[in-house]
Amino acid sequence: MTKQRKAATEHKAIHLAIGHLSDADIFDATGKSTSLYRQCSDPDLSSHNISFSDAAKLAAKLIETGNAEHFSEAFGAMVRAGSGTAAPAIDDVDTIVSTLNGCQMLAETIRASRCPKGPSGHIRTPAECEAIISAGAELIAEVQRVIHALEGERSCNVHSLNKKEAS
Repeated sequence: MTKQRKAATEHKAIHLAIGHLSDADIFDATGKSTSLYRQCSDPDLSSHNISFSDAAKLAAKLIETGNAEHFSEAFGAMVRAGSGTAAPAIDDVDTIVSTLNGCQMLAETIRASRCPKGPSGHIRTPAECEAIISAGAELIAEVQRVIHALEGERSCNVHSLNKKEAS
């Protein structure tokens, strides 16, 4: 089963990078294997960490291939946590793009599982089902993070149009 990784962490950023980039892209960018970065994405393996330089190279490769990179967000969260400062307000455009990327990743995973040339043809394998569940869970987690952040931004002077909440 896929491990859950906290949002805005280096582990989550690496995990998402592995999901978006091919093994060749990862090797081309860093000269290192995907398996090393799988280990780096495991929050329970403190012996495997990604270097700042490798994170920058993977972020650049993600941008080059038209994918969103999450290393900047993870780095910012680490700096804020270390300094004790509050998280900035979320950027609505980045939020929409990130959510759409999650939808695209989920759709691609589902399409790939139904490929007649895939491992089981039109029948999904347990690994393909797990990949779909993982992509869906990541999308749900991203949407929940956005909702939580927006709820935190909502001020007391915003009034609900819902009759039950207004009473």
